[in-house]
Amino acid sequence: MSIFTESATEDSNEPEKTRWWAVVLALVVTAVASYGIMRWYQYQIPLGYFREGVAGIRSGNWDVVQLQTTALTGNPEFSSHRDYLEAAFEIYRGELDKAEGLLETAGNDPAVQPYALVAEGVIALQRGDLEKAKTKAQAALELDAELPEANELKRGLENIEQPMTRVTRALQGLDAGDLKTVESEIKALMETPIGDPYAKFIAGVALMRENNYAEALNAFGGAVGNPQLAAETLTLSGEALVYLNQRAEAESLFLQALSIDDQQVDSHRWLASLYYDMGAHDHAAAHLRRISELAPDDFRPYRQLGLMNKDFEDFETAVSNYDKALERDPSVLVRAEILLEKSQCLARLRKYAEARETLASPLLQEVQEPVFVSMMKGTLAECLLDEGKPAEASQLISEILEVDPANLDALVLRGTLLQLNNNFAEAVEVLTQAVNSDPYDYTARFKLAQVYQAQGNSELAKASLERAEELKALREQFSRLHQEAAADLTNVDARNAMGETALQLGRPDLAAVWFQSVLNIDPENEQAKTRLQAVVEQLTGVPATPQQVPPQP
Repeated sequence: MSIFTESATEDSNEPEKTRWWAVVLALVVTAVASYGIMRWYQYQIPLGYFREGVAGIRSGNWDVVQLQTTALTGNPEFSSHRDYLEAAFEIYRGELDKAEGLLETAGNDPAVQPYALVAEGVIALQRGDLEKAKTKAQAALELDAELPEANELKRGLENIEQPMTRVTRALQGLDAGDLKTVESEIKALMETPIGDPYAKFIAGVALMRENNYAEALNAFGGAVGNPQLAAETLTLSGEALVYLNQRAEAESLFLQALSIDDQQVDSHRWLASLYYDMGAHDHAAAHLRRISELAPDDFRPYRQLGLMNKDFEDFETAVSNYDKALERDPSVLVRAEILLEKSQCLARLRKYAEARETLASPLLQEVQEPVFVSMMKGTLAECLLDEGKPAEASQLISEILEVDPANLDALVLRGTLLQLNNNFAEAVEVLTQAVNSDPYDYTARFKLAQVYQAQGNSELAKASLERAEELKALREQFSRLHQEAAADLTNVDARNAMGETALQLGRPDLAAVWFQSVLNIDPENEQAKTRLQAVVEQLTGVPATPQQVPPQP
């Protein structure tokens, strides 16, 4: 074989060798690429679990956190990530020691360390170690300045040291009886250049809780100049003055508080109470309506408005306000009282079916208090009588009188039934008993006059009717004076006259309110001083001074 022939043979095998190495090279490249892709997926998928877990922590979705923690279980490369997620969940559950143990390992991984440092800072914060919490937050930010958790912790720690935040914590401590926290916050405030008024405010609140109102006023004097504290300080100072029986000064402070912040609900509450006691019902109603705007879930302003409407015989509006109060879920006992008051208004409106439906409430059927039960039965009897069901009404009246023989309303109803049945002699006996039960009741005397007239006893009828008309005139006079007092909050003459008229109507309790209202305006008014002291002695049987009349909160 010649060299050319041999060479030609060797060359003919070269393409086959080239193809073989190309295949091997391609397989190697494919294997390397596949391994890289596989490793990428092995890292990216659990990393995705971790990121979803972190998102769950940030949103407070702890079910997601638990799910992603489970997904990372069994992956040694992501054990630190799993430990961090689990630690965060334990912090959420309040298991701080367990969380701290998990973070010891989680913090060894550079990828997880910033998160772990923040978690350690949160634990320190919950334990009250602010300095350690600050250190951990700063260390996390040095590793990752954009980490949301670290920045949020830093902002939270800055807010914690704000004076109003310390005030809030101190007041919470007072509520919980945690005096150590209160003292700690006051001490921390006193150590700052601007902390004195905040510390005095806390001290004033603490003194109020101990009924040391004069000392509380002194403390509040050091806080009222601070814009952050002014409105609430004025409100609390006004409250202290009410308890010190300095109501005119208290009114002024409440109004000042509202001029700074019209959303001071307690100032509105106290002004509503003060104006109600002064007979300025329009002013009281204005503040009650404002309270209903500021505290829309509070039943109390609507209940008070309903009572005021009922007093002035605006029964339609009273029912509306009672319904609004009931919608706001008052306590069981108060709910029962409101239902009864509503039924009484419905009866006055001659809406007897609605009144009876209200009285049939299961809640009212459970009440066992005798006076309350008698009032319910009396209202129901009134409905039945006006609906033309005298027998059923008579049965209820008998049940009331069996428990309370001197019950005025039941006696008047019994007398009315007897009058309708032409049993005049017995009606006179029952209505005379009613008059003796309450000599100042207009209705009992008027009905007695009617029965005397039906008997042909003109002389007794005239005497009874004249006394009834006197009582009616006194009521009209009281109403007229009330309008004068409401129109002028400084009118002491009208208020003194209302006190005297209340005494003539047999209402020493109401007279005491009006004589006290005079002293709220003019503390040196001799007429009010003398009359109030006599009335209080009459009511209590104990010698008293005007200052002993309790405030109406």
